[in-house]
Amino acid sequence: MGVNAELDAGLAGIDHFARYPAMLPYVGAAYRGTDHRPTLLLAESHYFPPKSTAHLDAAGWYAGSQAGLTAEEASWVDCRGIVSCSWRSRGHKIFREVNRCLLTGR
Repeated sequence: MGVNAELDAGLAGIDHFARYPAMLPYVGAAYRGTDHRPTLLLAESHYFPPKSTAHLDAAGWYAGSQAGLTAEEASWVDCRGIVSCSWRSRGHKIFREVNRCLLTGR
């Protein structure tokens, strides 16, 4: 499960990812392979634990950093962690659906 070091360096230089490193997207080492077209889906849509208030002030969120999150909150926005987590959760259906479409072509 290696990452694409070239793209990783560029992504790490983006201000939001520098402040919220848990949100760095996972881009696999084979992203630029010769046997396929590279496709990178980026979207920001996360949930927080039920009692969290970190997301209630949009301006504060975008001006803030991961240091202002609890460990639990940071784990809920861990974009790379999603690759190795339990896919049984209903919340991960979007990832299963993308995989299905890529594998079947429809």
